[in-house]
Amino acid sequence: MLALKASELISEIVAEHLQSEKPETIILVPVPQYKKKTQKRGFNQSEAIAQWITKVLPDSKIENVLEKITETLPQSHISDKKQRIKNISETMRMKNPPADGRKIYIVIDDVTTTGATFLEATRALHSAGARNILCIALAHGYKRR
Repeated sequence: MLALKASELISEIVAEHLQSEKPETIILVPVPQYKKKTQKRGFNQSEAIAQWITKVLPDSKIENVLEKITETLPQSHISDKKQRIKNISETMRMKNPPADGRKIYIVIDDVTTTGATFLEATRALHSAGARNILCIALAHGYKRR
């Protein structure tokens, strides 16, 4: 049921955006993890979600164009929004700057709470020349007290 509802919403969001933009390519960008975390966990949950989304958006492809260059505390361990932003600030970069502006980058994450991770991913993409960026999370977290 979650997969069905999520795919409907994702399709709607992207369709609305595509009405004003005619991209050559839709790039799904999983939020990167620091190498040690991926090795320990064995997978990147954002990449798993992106793989599922390619079934909903057949014209899309997954590209791990972002890399996390600094190890950070898990965002879920930090409750203050300013501290979350500080924790993740300047921790990502785009591996290969885009060749043209006709790509739509859709940053994929499992959960968003304050939006700090999306802010950092967007900053890294934008600073490398990407201009058309959307962010989609499967769920919205709550603020821990």
